[in-house]
Amino acid sequence: MKIVLLADGVYPHAVGGIQRHTALMCQYLLQAGVEVSLYHPHTDLQGPVLAETGHGFRETAIPFPAPMRIPGHYIYANWLYAKSLAAAVRRQDADADLIYAQGFTGWAWAADTRPADSPPLWVNLHGLEMYQYAANRRERLIQRLLRIPADTLLRRASYLQSLGGKLTDILRERGVTEDRIRVLPIGVSSDWLIPETSMRAPHQPRRLVFIGRYERRKGLPELQQVLIRLQAAGVPFQIDIIGDVPPEVRLQADAVRYHGLIRDTAYIQQVLRAADILVSPSYAEGMPTVILEAMACGCAVVATDVGAVRELITPETGWLIPPGDTDALEAAIRAAIQTPDDILRTRQVQGRTLVEKQYRWETVASQMIRTFREVVPNGQMINLPVS
Repeated sequence: MKIVLLADGVYPHAVGGIQRHTALMCQYLLQAGVEVSLYHPHTDLQGPVLAETGHGFRETAIPFPAPMRIPGHYIYANWLYAKSLAAAVRRQDADADLIYAQGFTGWAWAADTRPADSPPLWVNLHGLEMYQYAANRRERLIQRLLRIPADTLLRRASYLQSLGGKLTDILRERGVTEDRIRVLPIGVSSDWLIPETSMRAPHQPRRLVFIGRYERRKGLPELQQVLIRLQAAGVPFQIDIIGDVPPEVRLQADAVRYHGLIRDTAYIQQVLRAADILVSPSYAEGMPTVILEAMACGCAVVATDVGAVRELITPETGWLIPPGDTDALEAAIRAAIQTPDDILRTRQVQGRTLVEKQYRWETVASQMIRTFREVVPNGQMINLPVS
């Protein structure tokens, strides 16, 4: 079976859940004997885009257009990038069994009139954020712009991937028929799983952690507002914040530690394994990789009920709240801080066990390959060399 994988970035050269998903998907598909032809925008690399590839892998770097000073430049740049990807795939990989497009990368392929024997297009829009909650008027305007490519992909793609939860409902509401929807979660590699015997008792005061880009939908302003309230009320806590938060909006408080943007996986694992509770107050998400990683590292989770988050966070693993509700966020964080050690540790263990059983990449990749075989039954696996 030959899969063309269209990406707008690959971890660690680009940071984000989708970019990490791309790297891990390549790794596990190749291990399973799937031939992968990866297209990405990293034209400035001195070596291969992935540290480990092996037999059956080929990469093609296509430059992403430079930023332009025009309204909607991001959408236009994505269209130009998608056109370049489609042209390159036609030249090099017209014999592929399936084209798997991350985000908007399949836009031009979907928009074009294609021959009947063209490879089917599988699209993963991950969080479908353009159809979820918006924090303010500016965010709603951005969502309207993002619906331009998204609507085309929903209409024209052969298959749409849902990560589960509310995301499947969004696809149905947008007119995607059941025969085009495939529900597949994302996953984490096994090295994120802390040995259960290494899980220590929760800390006093509780240690919280937030990890995310500095963008409005991640809900950091609401979280910082709640942290100010908790400090004023004398509630004890410590929190580590990882992400590119500008200095001018950072809180000046001893209990709050800003790490900046971190790409080192070992460093992030160290922070998560030293924490008790991850806080994820986003307005819109898919199935956040950071929640899976935090649960694998032994954290309970306070998160908003968006995207596929409810697949992960239940009363057994954390606290689920409405998006944009600072009172609910404060109440959940207070509850997490004040939960007795034994009950909190039970939630931490339950979360880690859930990830180990259902969301390791070995499990997710097996589900993915079975589904690919259903939609392209004639695709043949390559013969792996004898090790």
